[in-house]
Amino acid sequence: MRRILSRLTAVALVLLVAASARAQDQEYFVGKRVTLSSQDAGFPGAEFFIGTGEIKALHPDGSADVAIYPYSTTQWGWDSNPSTKFKGLLPEGQPIKTVTVSKDALARFNETRFTAWVWEKGEDGRPYAWPKARLVSDKGDSVTVFVYSKDGKSGQERTLTGDELTRFRALNAVTKPGPGEASKDIAQGTDQVLKDFNAKLEQKGGRLPNGEIFPPIPSVPDLVKAIRDVAEKYAPTITAEANKFVRADLQTKMLREIFLKVETLSPIKHPRAASDAWRAAGQEASAALSAAGETNWLQRQIAERVNACYGKSKVLWTLLNLAEVPELTGMGFRLMDTQIHGLLAGKADDGSLVIWEPSEGYDPVDWKVGQKAETIFRDGDAGRGGQFLSYMPAFTPMTGETAHPRDNAKALVDAAAARAPRGEGLTKVLDARMGDAHSEDRGEAER
Repeated sequence: MRRILSRLTAVALVLLVAASARAQDQEYFVGKRVTLSSQDAGFPGAEFFIGTGEIKALHPDGSADVAIYPYSTTQWGWDSNPSTKFKGLLPEGQPIKTVTVSKDALARFNETRFTAWVWEKGEDGRPYAWPKARLVSDKGDSVTVFVYSKDGKSGQERTLTGDELTRFRALNAVTKPGPGEASKDIAQGTDQVLKDFNAKLEQKGGRLPNGEIFPPIPSVPDLVKAIRDVAEKYAPTITAEANKFVRADLQTKMLREIFLKVETLSPIKHPRAASDAWRAAGQEASAALSAAGETNWLQRQIAERVNACYGKSKVLWTLLNLAEVPELTGMGFRLMDTQIHGLLAGKADDGSLVIWEPSEGYDPVDWKVGQKAETIFRDGDAGRGGQFLSYMPAFTPMTGETAHPRDNAKALVDAAAARAPRGEGLTKVLDARMGDAHSEDRGEAER
């Protein structure tokens, strides 16, 4: 992702656009991210990244007036203690200026073309999930999809029935944790353990020995409630809105608020980004929970605060489902595997896939949530896998409710188990990815 950002920053200002009055044929602009060149945005020669904006008016020719809000460029929107505050996710304060953006500039990253996966056959004859398809119609006993070529510039329609239709629906379904995979129930002594740990932390000014801010560790019920509170705030407006594009805009805006809430209350860092002090604090909390009889893997993960992309994505996916965000707002979620990176995808009401890339403590945050899948399929870039999927060799929904993406799970689990003390959540699932040979590849791909 750094590779994408480094190219965009020099030439573009990336804005999140909120809902406003719109004409029927302009609905696909609503709430989508857009790219403006520095010159178009009125900042000649500027080389910085802006992630906040809001449509103030749409014009008959399809152009729009966009208000640009203040945004801190310090460490790409992080303050000196990036575990506690994220800037640029939501409009705040007064806009620094309003610019008029052409219809073409708005449409570049906005029109949702890819709304479905289909099964294709590779050169070896084995089926694989292809993400560049568009749902044309769904008659119940058949669906028609337009399947795009690798570069997304051509393709053809295909009608699916029978077994093909069954496989299509399974591939495109949102997922939930299976029985026993997710619970808000925590051990009787957990609240007291967290209360004691957080009180001790408060006595030190909320900082670790190295000066890092370490936010109080929340309980699973408290964190789930915080997420649900955001969803409940948006639910009535989403439910009452007849226009699916406006609903999708509200869903995306809600997701960004949830992101901000989760990353502020419960940051989880990649093993390579976590300092020794950060790891030690998480291990201390985890060991105390273990001594108190805590067996909920999710609570242990939240306390440990060290995990990589696949694992953190699973934590987020589980929390969103425990908070009943899909039931409240109509936005379901599914874990994604790019072979070198784990993501979370939300299915919005306009059919688009909204990406939540877990922030891991060393990378820019504004690009992490709210962009559509199309924004990572860059024009003219065949990518490492030759599939025009940018830095990713693949972009595939993880199979099964527990979403193990790779066959080397046992080896990774064994490697993680040798690292003590660690919680069950880190040793029982693929989440750790510590020692994964793909890590170096990912770093190289993103530079």
